[in-house]
Amino acid sequence: MDDHYPMEPRRSMTSRVDELKMRGMDAMRSMRDTMAGMRRDVRSNPAKWAGIMTGAGIGLGLAGRYLRHRMKQNRMPRLVIIEAC
Repeated sequence: MDDHYPMEPRRSMTSRVDELKMRGMDAMRSMRDTMAGMRRDVRSNPAKWAGIMTGAGIGLGLAGRYLRHRMKQNRMPRLVIIEAC
């Protein structure tokens, strides 16, 4: 056994479970605060969110038109499978 590293005292299973429980409660509290902040933002500034959604819709529509045009020009296959790791 190496004398440079003292042995860490063993923790009981209940202390580990309690620690995990506290971590989970902290994560839930953080998520609730984030969701409440988003709700306030959406209610206080709906025009911003409408603009974001409109821009996303226009972007997706333009991308679809571009892909449809390329499919007709290049005779690409109709089924394209995109795989991600």
